Amino acid sequence: YYTMDDLVAEQTVVTNIYTTLDEALVEITGVPGSMENLAAVFDAFAAENLNVDMISQGVGVSNTWDISFTVQCADTGRVEPIIAGLASRIDGISTAVEQDIAKVTVGGLGMETQSGVASRVFRCMADVGISIKAITTSETKIALVVDTDQLHTAVAAIKKEFGLT
Repeated sequence: YYTMDDLVAEQTVVTNIYTTLDEALVEITGVPGSMENLAAVFDAFAAENLNVDMISQGVGVSNTWDISFTVQCADTGRVEPIIAGLASRIDGISTAVEQDIAKVTVGGLGMETQSGVASRVFRCMADVGISIKAITTSETKIALVVDTDQLHTAVAAIKKEFGLT
């Protein structure tokens, strides 16, 4: 059941842009591709009561997985021992933690029913020279990780592309 406000928002495609500066990007690459290893990575963070967000996983050509996710910057000191422990149990992985990042989340009900929204977001980022470090999506949101010094340029480009003020 939709309200009139929902129907208007659906036609607008993108209605909100949110930004976050207090997160860090954790990258774990070369994880041997198995659900057991994937579970072990997130079991280790859960055991330390660390919240993760923006989980993304890609499969490499040699059946290894690259996993990235964000954590709160305040928790990065706790991340290093966790990934060191993982590296001692899972052969061949490498890790990196990047703190100088910003998350830009684009949202709107119209994203669920209109095609090409991701294309428009990625094209406007390319047009202003922004390199996206991580991406996650849902039916009504696209979240991007960019360098902190590119945050304002990214937001301005998205606002221009979607006619937001």
